[in-house]
Amino acid sequence: MKKYSLFFAVVTMLVALASCDSSDRFDVGLYSVAVPTGFAPEEIDTSVESINSVQLTTLDDKNTVVILAFPFEGNDEIVLYNQTVGGANPALVHMTYPSGGVNKFNFGDRSGSEIELSGIIEGLNVTGKAYCFVTGGCTFFVYSLATDGTDYDTDRKIIESIKVNEKAMEEFDSEKRVDTVADLARLNLPVSVDEITTWTDVKVNHADKELVLVMTLGGTAEDYGNVSDTFAGMHDGMAANLKANRETDWLIVVPSDEGYTLGYDYITSDGTLLGTLRFTPEELK
Repeated sequence: MKKYSLFFAVVTMLVALASCDSSDRFDVGLYSVAVPTGFAPEEIDTSVESINSVQLTTLDDKNTVVILAFPFEGNDEIVLYNQTVGGANPALVHMTYPSGGVNKFNFGDRSGSEIELSGIIEGLNVTGKAYCFVTGGCTFFVYSLATDGTDYDTDRKIIESIKVNEKAMEEFDSEKRVDTVADLARLNLPVSVDEITTWTDVKVNHADKELVLVMTLGGTAEDYGNVSDTFAGMHDGMAANLKANRETDWLIVVPSDEGYTLGYDYITSDGTLLGTLRFTPEELK
């Protein structure tokens, strides 16, 4: 099952490492984790430098546990839902989930949300669970898959063993946190918004403390005429909607928490700017 991680949302390459004893810990940078006997860690090199992840795989390739850390806090139930049922994680997009949905778990002093899953990956029938929890200022998404039944006790021990590196977290100043959430958003672009609008880019201006989503509209500037009043009329309604959905979206939470304005630039395909919208941190809280 070493190929499971090739479907992981931000994976570009795997670096295989030697097997470790149960007493060994594997340091991923942002955090470390105990490696159970019979497992080997594989560091996952991602296209988002700030996202640290590792895959623990049994030597017989029958069980794998993937750990992904986001360097900011989030709602564990919402993040878990988005990464699984919501289809945000390509590794799990074809999985089947129970009708009961997300449940809560408590592993010692660690608690969060979990969901069972099953399906076919690389032609193999697998079952397992996905978990999400917050600790040390990070949100962790973990999923465990097996061909002969997941060892949930091992899942528990792995999750309980995760420790955030406080020194590494101290390096995440406002700029790095905003850059990280922007890099994450760019992974899935372009995204169609409606029949004429496509979300094409995310720009960060640290000098002006702005994070701007670029929306490209079909047609030319002449097709839209003077739309300044239209954009002005959209402001209050969009502000209310963004505020209402703040908890579910790191693109709203992280910039506003760091004192950045969230903006929208509407352009045509030839780059002509049609209009802008800007929302201050105060409007989003």
